[in-house]
Parts: sequence; C-alpha cells; structure tokens
Amino acid sequence: MSATLQPVRRPESSSLIAALLLSGCTCAGSLPGRKAVRPPEFAGEWYERDPEKLARSIDESLAKAEPEARAVQAVLLPHAAHYWCGAVVGRTLGALKGKRYARIVMLGSSHDPAFRGAALPAEGGFQTPLGPTQVDETAVSLLERLPPFERRAIAFDHEHALEVNLPFVQRLWPEAKLVPVVVGSVEERELVEIGRALRNVLDEETLLVATTTMTHFGP
Repeated sequence: MSATLQPVRRPESSSLIAALLLSGCTCAGSLPGRKAVRPPEFAGEWYERDPEKLARSIDESLAKAEPEARAVQAVLLPHAAHYWCGAVVGRTLGALKGKRYARIVMLGSSHDPAFRGAALPAEGGFQTPLGPTQVDETAVSLLERLPPFERRAIAFDHEHALEVNLPFVQRLWPEAKLVPVVVGSVEERELVEIGRALRNVLDEETLLVATTTMTHFGP
C-alpha cells in the first residue's frame, strides 16, 4: 500500500458516497493465522452454488464490459440476484479489468437496520463458492476506533447486500483484501462521519464498492 493507515480525530450507499465526497456468525473453516471465515448464505438461491458455473457466468458478464481508461476509486452497484442484475455488475466491474486493487472496501445498507451506525465483521474472511477472501484486519481495526463504526457480526447475518457482489470481486482481484461495512440506521451527521472515516482506508490501490437497491421496477 502506498498510504499509511492513520486514524483521524473526531472533530442507502449512494448517500454514503456523497458523504465521502463531502468529507473531502456461523463459522466454517478459517484462514491461516486468522479468525474464522463467514460462509455464504445465498449461494444456490441468489447466485450459482457450483463454482465452475458461477465463474463462467461471471466471466461472460465481465467480457461484455468496455474498458475504462481513467483511474477509478469508487463504483456504485445494484445488489440483487445475479439473474436480475448480474449483467450490470459485470459490465461495471468488468470495465476495471486490468486495474490493480489491493484492497476492496464493500459498503452496503442493512436490509434489517435494527442497529445504529456502521457494522464491521468479527470474522477474518468471507467465503463464496469461489473460495475465501481475507478481511483486511488492519483497516477494519482502524475503522473500529472511529465513530460510528463497531464490530457487529450479527449485522452480516442474512444480509445479501455485499455477498452477492463478492464473487465478481473475487474473479477480478483474487488477492485483494476485503473491508466489509454494513450500515444501519444513521443520521446525516453520522453519514459524514462514515465518509471521513473511510477516507483513512482509501488510496490509489483501494476500490470502494458501494451497493444499493437502484429500483424494484423495470425490465
């Protein structure tokens, strides 16, 4: 990483990106020397469970993308079953094929926002049929010290906002580490705090992947 992670003093995902700009488990297996890995909950329902079929369908979507020449630090994606939005996710992330990212910050709003603030995982990795992706513990530990972040593993239970897009990330950047964030109920002030905090873990080798429900209507 080109930037040193340093905490700052305290002085629906599209809103979180705006705030960022304004600011300037059940366990299955483990990673070596790390905490337990969170297993997938939606494989076989919202996307393919078979690794080969999943990889093939993702690769087909990625292949339809037009390359983006400019440097990209953030994208906004839909989060739903692959048969609904996989083509959109594939064309968006596929445009970044060939770009190097060592860290992926995945940001999604909770579909059961019975908590306040921003939740960080307790696990050391997230599993999909394509394998495990390691959590960037250094970045997560930094965010944990900043408001309104806290470790809250239960916020990731039965939550699809991040999981459904993770296989696309794995196909493009299999070695990248993950910073998963699920946001619950927040006030505008807290959105700004989240944006300011996230700036501490963003650099030219980090991609912010924010997800939201773009529409429940349409073809």
